[in-house]
Amino acid sequence: MSAPPADVLEAIREFLEASRGARREMVEYEEVLVRGATALEGGTSVIDALRATPAREERMATQEALNRLATARHRFRLLLIAACVDDGMNAREVADLWGFSRQRAQLLIQEARAIKAPDGELPRSRPD
Repeated sequence: MSAPPADVLEAIREFLEASRGARREMVEYEEVLVRGATALEGGTSVIDALRATPAREERMATQEALNRLATARHRFRLLLIAACVDDGMNAREVADLWGFSRQRAQLLIQEARAIKAPDGELPRSRPD
């Protein structure tokens, strides 16, 4: 068995860090929501409750964390697909492994080729 590609390991670490960051941000956001619900239940108006919380900052931080997570997840998936193709899988096999259509697999393989091209050309997938 060969060693895993360094870019895949790096992508795993990036995905894990993005996941941890998103989790931390969601916990903070939940705390703000709990405080807001408590204030509303205590008779505070919606406007006053919003003014008492960092609504804008929390929304932006949460969205940024989720965007980082989605980007890291997509890159990780592309590099895994690239590794599958490097190991000899074709688009149909990639589709079966991941549970999506062969057409979707082919699009992802092409995208994976584009991100791998600077460091090493990904070989063409063999015919289906």
